[in-house]
Amino acid sequence: MNLMIKVLLISSLFSSLISCKLYETINKSQQDLANNKSLLEKDNKRSGRKARSISYKEVNNQEQKNENRSNKKEVKDNEKGNNLGIQADGILNTNPSVASEKYANRQPQQVNIIPNDSNEAKQAKKIIQEISTSLEEVEKITAALETTRSALDKIKSTLDDARSYFNTARSGTNKADPALLPNLDQAIRKVNSSYASANSNYSDAVGALANSKNDFEYAQRKANDALQEAINNSNTLGYQYALYHNYMTDAKNAMGKAKVSLETTKHKQKCLNSNMPQANSDFEELNVIYKNLKDVDSK
Repeated sequence: MNLMIKVLLISSLFSSLISCKLYETINKSQQDLANNKSLLEKDNKRSGRKARSISYKEVNNQEQKNENRSNKKEVKDNEKGNNLGIQADGILNTNPSVASEKYANRQPQQVNIIPNDSNEAKQAKKIIQEISTSLEEVEKITAALETTRSALDKIKSTLDDARSYFNTARSGTNKADPALLPNLDQAIRKVNSSYASANSNYSDAVGALANSKNDFEYAQRKANDALQEAINNSNTLGYQYALYHNYMTDAKNAMGKAKVSLETTKHKQKCLNSNMPQANSDFEELNVIYKNLKDVDSK
């Protein structure tokens, strides 16, 4: 009986001990599960942030790569366009001055050419200046010939009046002294001769001068066209001077003709100036005789 009780007590104690151990094990397992759940949630949060960070970083990296590729493509396209531009300019044979301006970043060694400093422009400007000087000379000669024309017109007017008076006196319709009429006739003949020579040289001088002026002005227009063509062509790579040379040729030819006409004018003017003293002298002689006859006739 006592043994039985002892066995039951021992069994009860053993069962209690096992129950306590089992409770501790279950409690510990629940705590571990709770801890694992908390850790899992934290890990999930960190993983989410990390994933978002990685995602943003990848997007930024991708955008940067795309931008870099775009920039590289643009640079290549620009370089390709520039190379094509240079090749095209080379084919067109345009002016190097603009290559310096258009491709200064790629070709810093090129120097801009000032249009008015080109040899073609200088030649055109030289001709323009020469023509301008010649036209000034033409104007001076024109003024001198106009003065001579006034003197010749005065002689011609008196000559016509004296001849009319002589014809009237010879018919006996006025009171002129017949003895003086031969002197008047002789004076009229002398003035008529000297006037004719002077007037002929004057007409030749004026005609040549008009031709000279027209040719100089034409040459000036062509030289100005050539200068403008030189300036226009200086804005391209190389010189396309077909029109320039045509204009310059026309200008030089016209200027050559103008110079010949101007020399003819000067020669005729020289002859005219040689005639004028004699014409003026004969005119004064005629004027004295004519006035004396008119004075006698008026009494």
